[in-house]
Amino acid sequence: MAHNRLLGFHVVRATRPVVWTPGEFVPERSSRTPRTPLHIERNPEYPDPHFFLNHTGKYFFRNEALRGLRLEQYNRYWATVDEGTSGGATLEDTCCDEGILPEVDHKDYDHFSESAPEGQRFASSAKHVEGLRRRHQSRLAVSRVATIEPFCASREKFYEQKLLLGLPWFCEAPPTTRLAPDGQVLVDWTFTWMPPPASELGATLDPQVLVLGPDRAVSFEKVCAHIEKEFCRGSHNLICKCCQLDETKHQKCKACRYCTGFHRCFNENMDTGKLRWRKGSLHGGDLDIERVMFNLHRKRLPLEVLKRKADDYVEEGLLSSEKARNMMSVIEQERNSVRTINEISDDEAPTQRETMSTRLSHTEMAAELHRREELLKAGSSGVTDQWRVYTHIVNSLRLGSPLRLMVQASAGTGYIHRYFFTI
Repeated sequence: MAHNRLLGFHVVRATRPVVWTPGEFVPERSSRTPRTPLHIERNPEYPDPHFFLNHTGKYFFRNEALRGLRLEQYNRYWATVDEGTSGGATLEDTCCDEGILPEVDHKDYDHFSESAPEGQRFASSAKHVEGLRRRHQSRLAVSRVATIEPFCASREKFYEQKLLLGLPWFCEAPPTTRLAPDGQVLVDWTFTWMPPPASELGATLDPQVLVLGPDRAVSFEKVCAHIEKEFCRGSHNLICKCCQLDETKHQKCKACRYCTGFHRCFNENMDTGKLRWRKGSLHGGDLDIERVMFNLHRKRLPLEVLKRKADDYVEEGLLSSEKARNMMSVIEQERNSVRTINEISDDEAPTQRETMSTRLSHTEMAAELHRREELLKAGSSGVTDQWRVYTHIVNSLRLGSPLRLMVQASAGTGYIHRYFFTI
């Protein structure tokens, strides 16, 4: 019903496969499928000793030739061999258009996968795990990930998903098992990221290793912040300058508009031919919260709900009041909403005000009035027309005399606008 409402009740056929992508390295036990005794007996070398691998789990054991792919790139170009063979929703065997040109500026573009022939297969690096085949060019898939907010208990999940999607992790070996002091069998997973060659980066980076287990305390936010800081060191010179351009003043290249992590920039003034890092791909501080809020705004969440969320972020100390106020002001303007100003007492304690309150004290209102009066005066070496009209109306109000006024202005488009006031 939500899709029908958003699409205006027009039926739209999905022409691309959509891959649901769990945003966890190791899912919770409740969301995994236990292996049957028969499967355990027949497949003793299966990577996970207790559970079947989900889609993301199979990604970690992809072929060595595909280890440079981020998860979303992997989803875009490659499917498991048995996907779509039992009446699946991919429809890759019918209605395949020909002559689809590569989109080199797509955020998940990969040169190696793009040049691979359709239908080419790669075996998995682990036994008893399905291999991969190259999708049809007209049926390149899109990833669907969960919308997670960086707040309270979900904050670690948020950065776990960013870490998972931001770098091409893989497992060189199946997980290891060990016995806990209470006799419970614990499974440890080791994930590795290998940096691109120095010839591609122009710098040398160290590999990253992430070990996860039931009793291993790992802060994904700290890991993201540490890796982000390392990639953004000035000595490496990896930060993409095009990604940092303000689009209101400068033109970003299409590749940098929606890119993630390492990518190639097509800005003629900044293109070095090397891979460049999109700053903030793993950890952006306040920017992470602003991105989530604007994504929720695009999903048409009610304005009252967005305001409550902004209040929560401010209350938890994750966002300053000024940034929250500015962010909500932009969202309100996009929704054609106008703030109302209610006068309050000057001696009211700041803690007694609402965090995202639109009320102003008398002093704040006087300062805002002064700012607007200065804007009315600006724009001419002499007295501006708008200032003459403003002072005439104010003086009439002060004298208490009746006022009937017609203001005529040119819109600069060949039309004359007239405004009538009666006070």
